[in-house]
Amino acid sequence: MANTDITLTLLNGDVFSDTPVLTVFNGDTFSVTSSGGAAILMFSPDLTAAVAPQPAVSVTVADGEQVAFTFTSSDPGGYFIAYGPAGADIENSASLGRRGCLFSSAIGIG
Repeated sequence: MANTDITLTLLNGDVFSDTPVLTVFNGDTFSVTSSGGAAILMFSPDLTAAVAPQPAVSVTVADGEQVAFTFTSSDPGGYFIAYGPAGADIENSASLGRRGCLFSSAIGIG
């Protein structure tokens, strides 16, 4: 089983990911760390159902904090995590600007 560590870096109001594409398989783990400020993550419904522990709709990751999840599905789905600086309205994609989505349609299955 693979483990991927992802760092979100906040810089001048934008958030940058060091891992723009991630392929995971059933049993793989991934963690997200925020650097430079707090970040908010919003899991797609399909991804929320496919990871353990099951996250809330949105998860705030404090500066320097790490959150970790295990992918628990072999089913296809719309797996993505939208992200932005803490306090951003990430449910409204227009507010994301150049922030965007982590793993957008890039989580593989197996």
